[in-house]
Amino acid sequence: MDIERLLLFMRAVLLNTGTELLAGDVHDTHLAFIAREIFSVGLRIEERRTVGDGPAIGETLQDLFPHAEIIFVTGGLGPTSDDITRDVVAALLGLKLQENAELLASLKARLKARRIKWVSSIARQALVPEGAQILPNENGSASGLYLKTEINPKIGSPHIFLLPGPPRELQPMFRDS
Repeated sequence: MDIERLLLFMRAVLLNTGTELLAGDVHDTHLAFIAREIFSVGLRIEERRTVGDGPAIGETLQDLFPHAEIIFVTGGLGPTSDDITRDVVAALLGLKLQENAELLASLKARLKARRIKWVSSIARQALVPEGAQILPNENGSASGLYLKTEINPKIGSPHIFLLPGPPRELQPMFRDS
């Protein structure tokens, strides 16, 4: 079976996170963008869900794991206390969060260059689930993450892409990674 044919059978799902989306404070542009981008490689978004910042992220991912081969998750990667996506995914997959020294140094350099005061909560953005691949963010501070399928063999999971919420960060990262 060739790769194009295989891709036709892969179920891709989009999970947008963020209370601001549900409150109508922010317009969701991620579905249209990601759907267009993946169509060129033979994939289609089969389902989209939007949940607030909180337990619904984990509950929804648990529901989607058995039914998707690829999950794109947007939002929740920043430095604030409600940015819990990386924590939730690591916990669901039984993976430890590890501080990535290069990512931490990059964050510090970025803030210093912009003359922004370092706040300890920013270091959260340097926490990476063990085994995850870092997707660089040239347009913001929250890097994306890719977790390959079955990253923890004890827990069945699809390919998972964790992407920043702001479109000006997500779109270039998606195209360049």
